[in-house]
Amino acid sequence: MTEQLPSVITDLLPGAKLVYKILEYEGPLTYSEIVSETSLLESTVTDSLDRLRNRDAVVSQYCAHDAWVHTYSTE
Repeated sequence: MTEQLPSVITDLLPGAKLVYKILEYEGPLTYSEIVSETSLLESTVTDSLDRLRNRDAVVSQYCAHDAWVHTYSTE
């Protein structure tokens, strides 16, 4: 049985869907970790995160150990 994507992201590009699924299973992750985990271009990850955040499918938070770094998660 295959898992269904949340309806809020079903019409997004495959890169955004991949970013969402990686964050769902592995998150929270930093931007660099997302790029590494997905092997997507940095521009694709940036665009995907923007689209996911605009739909409230992904949230970002500052890292406790480094205020310049954000972590991203589906929660």
